[in-house]
Amino acid sequence: MNWLAKLHGLNRRWLYLGFLIILIIPFIWEIPMEPAKIAPGTQGVYDLVESCPDDKVILIDSSWDAGSAAENRAQLDCVIRHIISKKKKFVVTSAAVTVFAPEFAEQVIRP
Repeated sequence: MNWLAKLHGLNRRWLYLGFLIILIIPFIWEIPMEPAKIAPGTQGVYDLVESCPDDKVILIDSSWDAGSAAENRAQLDCVIRHIISKKKKFVVTSAAVTVFAPEFAEQVIRP
């Protein structure tokens, strides 16, 4: 606990300097990383949109709530953008898991 008291008494400028150094390191030295791998489910959705005939309509169910909005909103946005970029027809439904589910989907689709 003695080190905690010393840390508490540390001048903030040293702390900010440490953060700055940590943030600058990746700009100076390249950090080797493997390329991201695409999940099979993600590739499947992409391929499905790509292979959908132009005379067919893509049906999307968007039944999510505020609790899962952090991931589901971005997923819906990406799928909708992909469908629109391919000029495909689509319909979005909402099984109304919550009364706000249709509103959440509309917030993604409207822009």
